[in-house]
Amino acid sequence: MIRCLCLLLLGLAAPLATAGDLYKCTGPNREVAIQSDPCPKEWTQVWKRDAAPELPPSDDQLRALQDRRERELAEAEAMSRLAGTARLESVDKPRAKPKQPKASEPELPQHDCRKAHEFADALREKAFLELSNYQLSRLSEWVAEQCREP
Repeated sequence: MIRCLCLLLLGLAAPLATAGDLYKCTGPNREVAIQSDPCPKEWTQVWKRDAAPELPPSDDQLRALQDRRERELAEAEAMSRLAGTARLESVDKPRAKPKQPKASEPELPQHDCRKAHEFADALREKAFLELSNYQLSRLSEWVAEQCREP
């Protein structure tokens, strides 16, 4: 019982560890100090920051990050195919069957030329890719190659 009481008193007497602010100060002789107390009067405060640790990302943030990574991977694979540096698919891998149009819908021909133009336009719209002039010219050459008559 006495031990429990001593431990309780020691626990209450110990200062609680709290995350406070950090201060970066420069002294008159260009000394630099980062401390948890405000800068002395003769020192200059460079910055003050909250020293609280960052919270781990939420489930929604993790899902958004995963979605972004998957989207970027798909875009990178598309660019790799365009540049001709894509990995070759395995011979054993079965190819997906093309969709058959429904009987009620008229079949519209999908030419490689139109698909190439649509793909190139979609790439040009993505400003974050920051395609160089060389890459844009290669893209135009690829479209021209797709649009040649067989």
